[in-house]
Amino acid sequence: MLDTIATGETVGEDAAMRAKLERRAKSAVHVVETFGDALGHFAEQKIMLLEARSGTVPMLANGAAIENGRRHLRHYGMPSCGQTVFFRGPSIDSERKLRLARGMDVGRPALRWVHRAFGAALDAVLPPQCLSCSGVTQTPRALCAACWANIVWLGAPLCACCGVPFEFDAAPGSSDGVLCAPCLSQRPAFVRARAVFQYNEASRGLVLAFKHADRTHGAPAFGQWLARAGAELLADADIVAPVPLHWTRLAWRRYNQAALLAHAVAQSSGRDCIPDLLKRTRRTPTQGERGRAARRRNVRRAFAVLERHRPHLFGRRVVLVDDVFTTGATVEECARVLTENGAASVAVLTLARVVRPFAS
Repeated sequence: MLDTIATGETVGEDAAMRAKLERRAKSAVHVVETFGDALGHFAEQKIMLLEARSGTVPMLANGAAIENGRRHLRHYGMPSCGQTVFFRGPSIDSERKLRLARGMDVGRPALRWVHRAFGAALDAVLPPQCLSCSGVTQTPRALCAACWANIVWLGAPLCACCGVPFEFDAAPGSSDGVLCAPCLSQRPAFVRARAVFQYNEASRGLVLAFKHADRTHGAPAFGQWLARAGAELLADADIVAPVPLHWTRLAWRRYNQAALLAHAVAQSSGRDCIPDLLKRTRRTPTQGERGRAARRRNVRRAFAVLERHRPHLFGRRVVLVDDVFTTGATVEECARVLTENGAASVAVLTLARVVRPFAS
């Protein structure tokens, strides 16, 4: 009953917000395309300069990220059906070669000045906006002070296995390895799980906008947050992989938010990313109103490892990336499949996590 209440109490609010965001995203596409034509070559110059500096295509604020995000995915080769792609975080040498190949070595003082001038001009036209409330911020892909303060960032003390936060710290010297009651009762298929922040009223809009409203320009920032929250998981990881979408849902949504997060984490941490390591073998109904047991039944035997990736998986340590950890049923089923197919271990890294109250 506790799981059902915790996971179902915000279903109506989430559904209403999701529908509103999808309608807003559709109208935003027309506005962005019109404004993008007017901005023209000026914005392209800024984008190219920033691209040369970081080795990635930066995203403009809000809806303008829609087209630029698609251009970024096409340019860096997000895989189509039947295509295998490995993503690796850029090295210093590769970034330097990229700048030199474009004749835009921003290490030169003159071009650094040009970069700052274009940056200031573009910020005047399109000021950086908060990822959550769209208020003006000093830096792009960031949260304003108010939204930052409202987010419940997760950290110690927490369960050494599933990462659920504890209300109180353990006794001195015994905090490492402390497990919550569910993990003591039955260890999950993954070895560890960590999340950036709690999924609640303050963070719901941020997550749903990224997931359902084409607000993909936040992915680079989310990737950095995930890399910090999951530093201990990524330190000994060999592969980063996302929880997959069924192809019908992917066709409707046009992108897999977990794959964008996995790609961003891989670039931030320098790990390899295999975006199609797993596939969904069947379309599962939404998990929304289901409790823990029903969620487990819903995703049972719903995932499989692509045959061509089995040689890359054997003996490797995998970090599985998803957007929200609710009961852990989906990621646990994915971890079970990966382990059965030769993975040495599977850890889970998510952007948000539902924190259920402990039974008294």
